[in-house]
Amino acid sequence: MMQGACFEAVDRTLRDIMNNEAEPFGGKVMGFSGDHRQILPVLRNTTRAETLKVCFKASPLWKYLRQVRLIENVCVKTALDPDSAAELAEFSDFLLQIGEGRYPVNRDIDDSDICIPKTMCVGTSGCGNASRAGESSDENSEYEFPNFALLPPIISVSEHESDDDRRTRNVNALIDAVYPGVEGADLPDEYFVNRAI
Repeated sequence: MMQGACFEAVDRTLRDIMNNEAEPFGGKVMGFSGDHRQILPVLRNTTRAETLKVCFKASPLWKYLRQVRLIENVCVKTALDPDSAAELAEFSDFLLQIGEGRYPVNRDIDDSDICIPKTMCVGTSGCGNASRAGESSDENSEYEFPNFALLPPIISVSEHESDDDRRTRNVNALIDAVYPGVEGADLPDEYFVNRAI
């Protein structure tokens, strides 16, 4: 989502161009679309409260807007078969639950970390023992929590080395952990088919 200051700048510009200081956006009708709950502005080194403070919803202009809520998912209607429509409707409901804060949260990690259903997780078959380490001990469990122990340690380097070199080394370490032996030139074509990061 864009910061509220962007819309306020457009508001001031239109008020000036239209010579109409009394009405928002100089009296012009504006249309905004999107889900204002999903994407927050990206700000460096800020708290959640500071990020929410610069959102469009926190802008003084927000009170002048009339919200129209779309309640029908058109993608579900255009599905080719009933199975696809049911799957799309289920995923749509899943996203809505997350957006409204009704979906289960993994409080062991953080109050904002959700539990992803196993059916939505990319399988790790073919990664050897690494795939077993992150699996839940309860086979009937619907949720799978990430196993952070599988990630390679962050490599400490000297201060004069650039951040790009550090990032490159860490990405390479992650690739080596997921794709063992990838540096070999004699890999079969199907090596990457069953492996996903």
